[in-house]
Amino acid sequence: VATGLFEQNFWQALVDGRPEDAYAVFYDFVRTPAFEAHRSQIALDAGDLAEYYDALGETARREGRWLESYQAFQKASFVRTSLRLPFTPSPGLERFLGEMERRYRAADRRGEQAAAFAYLSVIESLYPKHVLPGEQKPPREQALGMQAAVNLSVDAFTGEQGQSVSEELRQRLRASDARQYRLVEGAAVTEGDTGVQRYIVQGQITGAAVQRQPNERTELRSVVVGTEPGTNPAYSEWKNLERSERAKVAEPPKAANLPVYEYVSLTHIDVVSEAELTVDFHLTDPSTGAERLRDQVEVRSVAEGSGIAPVTRGEFTQAAVAADLPPADTQLMALSGDAALRIDEQLSQWFGDLDRYYVDRAAAFGADGEGADAVQAWVFAYLVSDPEQERHSGLRTAMEEAVLAL
Repeated sequence: VATGLFEQNFWQALVDGRPEDAYAVFYDFVRTPAFEAHRSQIALDAGDLAEYYDALGETARREGRWLESYQAFQKASFVRTSLRLPFTPSPGLERFLGEMERRYRAADRRGEQAAAFAYLSVIESLYPKHVLPGEQKPPREQALGMQAAVNLSVDAFTGEQGQSVSEELRQRLRASDARQYRLVEGAAVTEGDTGVQRYIVQGQITGAAVQRQPNERTELRSVVVGTEPGTNPAYSEWKNLERSERAKVAEPPKAANLPVYEYVSLTHIDVVSEAELTVDFHLTDPSTGAERLRDQVEVRSVAEGSGIAPVTRGEFTQAAVAADLPPADTQLMALSGDAALRIDEQLSQWFGDLDRYYVDRAAAFGADGEGADAVQAWVFAYLVSDPEQERHSGLRTAMEEAVLAL
């Protein structure tokens, strides 16, 4: 039913001279579960649409309407890719890609790295097998990504366990694959940073405590407290044997020292050790001294152990057994990593909208006619956005359209 409805709406749009509507029908159908099952059948109907957009793209190219040409070739590429059709660039697309290569090399010579990256992205979008983006795009993406990311430095936190928390945070930031921020240390903190901004993470330990609550419970246990003379149980057993059997076994001693049992009250001491670490932290813009974020994290841990109080009764001795618990400072130290994790999560959340910051800058630059700056802002927005989000692909399109408008 879904396929039949697609064919009806698709062909009706073409018959009515509405290719854009036909493309919209195709675009929506690609995202339905039915598309995969009917891909080959659909190719018979939709394959011609790619040729239409190839022709449209070539016409726009000849007339110097580069953005419209790109949009048409992009639709042709989407149709072929979705249908898994053989993809050899049309003559028109080859000429368009040739112009993008020329623009890329010109931008590269001028040192306009954001524009150069955007032109590579255009080429890759329209022809993913093109050699140039595969060679040149990755190192540029890494370099521009470092410029787009916020530079963070972490001062030593003050207070008990402060040094430990700040070092744990640095280690997390060093290992982080976050696209929005990166750790800078040493000389890089004061010189040569090219990020949009630099922030300093500062903090203090406002609470560090370990409370141990003992709880006693009593166990009555039968123990040997001494001996007393009495009849040897072995002799009694021997005596009860048949005469013929007794002759085979040596006679045990009649008397023996027998154990004396008593019930002794043993005191078990169950200890619950609760550690709590509270960290206040904030982000400061060193260029203005302004505080951008202030928050607090609290982390806790619980350890449990059990000991026994000493007791002596006659010959029985129960030595003291201490509860098996980590030292208080060790328990607090272990919380440093948890606190650093929570702070890192807060930073990730706060910087999560960094791409929107760049989008706003791109819009402002565009409104002021500053096209090159707008392109760089779009490139930065794309590079710091989450690749797993649908928004990422939209930012790439916006970036590519912006560079074609130069």
